[in-house]
Amino acid sequence: MRMAILILIVALLAISCGEFDRSSQSSPTAPPDTFELCSVDTIGVGMGDSSYVFGTVMQASAGPEGTTYVLDMQRCLLSVFDEQGEIVRTLGGKGGGPGELQLPMDFALLSDGGVAVNDLQASRIFLYDAQGNYRDAIEGFFPVPPVSIAGGDDGRIVGQWHCMSTGEGQFSMREEICRWGTESSEPLSVIRSMDIEVEMTSEGPRIGRGDQLVFDASDNGDVFVAVVSPETYLVEGFDSGGQRFLTIERPWERVPKTEEEMSRTGMGISVSRDNEGTTAETHPVENPVPWRNAIESIGVDGQDRIWVRLGSVPTPTFEVYDRSGEMLFVARAPALPQGCEIAVNEYGIVAFERNPEDHPKVVRLELSE
Repeated sequence: MRMAILILIVALLAISCGEFDRSSQSSPTAPPDTFELCSVDTIGVGMGDSSYVFGTVMQASAGPEGTTYVLDMQRCLLSVFDEQGEIVRTLGGKGGGPGELQLPMDFALLSDGGVAVNDLQASRIFLYDAQGNYRDAIEGFFPVPPVSIAGGDDGRIVGQWHCMSTGEGQFSMREEICRWGTESSEPLSVIRSMDIEVEMTSEGPRIGRGDQLVFDASDNGDVFVAVVSPETYLVEGFDSGGQRFLTIERPWERVPKTEEEMSRTGMGISVSRDNEGTTAETHPVENPVPWRNAIESIGVDGQDRIWVRLGSVPTPTFEVYDRSGEMLFVARAPALPQGCEIAVNEYGIVAFERNPEDHPKVVRLELSE
C-alpha cells in the first residue's frame, strides 16, 4: 500500500508547562526604538563561476568566523563561503551514496562544529564534521525526518517533526518540536506539540492549512517556539529540561491579504512511502488563506535576543525581545522584498529569496543601531 502525504513546507512567494513562567501579555507602554537591517555583502551571481550560481536557495545562515552557509535544494549542495564571500567548501552533492543528497530541506550548525542536513527523499539526517567530511546518518524516521532542524546543546538536534498514528480506521498527525541525539531517530524529548488538520482523500491523508509551529534553538539548550496563525500572537521559551520559562502573548486582530498576495503560489512537498522507499516531489500550491499570519518566523541572536518576524506588514519587520519577554526594539529591512526569508542566529543575519525575480543570492545583513 502506498501512502501519500502532502506536507506544506513553505510558501515561496507568500509572504508541557513548567512551574516557572514569566509572561508578557501586553504591549510596551512606550513605543520601542526602530532600527534598520542594512545589506553589507551579497553572494550569488546570475552567470559565471558555478560555485556562485545557485539553483534554489532553500535555506541559508551565518556561520562562525564570518562564514555563510547556503543550502541549494536544486543542486543538492551545502556551500560554505568565507568572510569575503569566497567559496571554502561544499557538502553533499546529488546522488544516493554516503553523504550525497536527494531532496535537502534544511541544515543545522551543531555545537560540536559539525553540520546536519535533513533529506526528505532519503528519509535521513546526514551528519558532517567541522571540515565538511561525511561521518554518519540518522535513519529510521517515519514517515519523514524533521522538516526543519536547528543545532541544540551538546551536539544535539532540535527539529520540527510530523508524527503520525493509525488504528481502527483512524488516522491522526501531530506537529512536534523535539530534541534528538545523533545516534537514533527516536526523539529524546518532545518540547511542544500541536494537532494537525488531516483531510482523507482518495490518494491518502492530506495535511491541511491550519496553524503551525516555528522554532529556533540556542546552544545553551533553550528552545523558542512561536505559533504561525492569522489570529494568535504567541511565543514560548523552554529550557534544556523542557520547562517553559517564557510566554509572550497579546491580543491579535486578523489582517486581510491583498489580492496580489492571494494570487501568489507557494510550494508544497508530496511525500509517498511504500516498501520500496520514499518518494518526494515539489509542486505549486495555491494560497487560499485570506489572512496574513501574525508571526512568520523566529530566531535567536548571539546576545540571546529573540527575533520575532511579523507577518502582518509588507516590509520585513521583527519585534526583538529579551529573555524576560520585554520588547527591546523593532528591526525593519525596507530594502528587501516582502517574500524574502531572513535567518537570524548567534553568528549574524542573512536574507534570501527562494523564487527571486532575477537570480538566487544571499545577502548578509547588519543591524544599524
